[in-house]
Amino acid sequence: MDVRVLGELWIVRDYLPESLGQHAARFPTIDRLRDLLPNARVEVLPVPRDCEDGFMAAFWARPHAYFDPAARAASSTWHDLPAAAVDRALTQLREHLDSCEWHRRYGSLLARTELDVGLRLITAYR
Repeated sequence: MDVRVLGELWIVRDYLPESLGQHAARFPTIDRLRDLLPNARVEVLPVPRDCEDGFMAAFWARPHAYFDPAARAASSTWHDLPAAAVDRALTQLREHLDSCEWHRRYGSLLARTELDVGLRLITAYR
């Protein structure tokens, strides 16, 4: 996971900034993995708009999905956050969706078919 890119994802940057620290602590940096793996090649894995996996960033173009308790239950990020942070984020997201603020800020994402949310495929050969 490229934490720098993840930090630019709207759900993290604007609603759950505390989740970024968790990801940074959980995953080694791309540079660290390159140091550890000989001849490593790093490829961006864009996530399609209709990704069915259910990990947190999979809903980058479907903000209403975050209100589904089952969708949140499928992602460790939501479990790791304090309830107050989750409640705050969901309340703010609901307000932004109701007022069309989310669409003003991020509506252009809806025209995309895929997005770089920070996923990377790293392969290394001897």
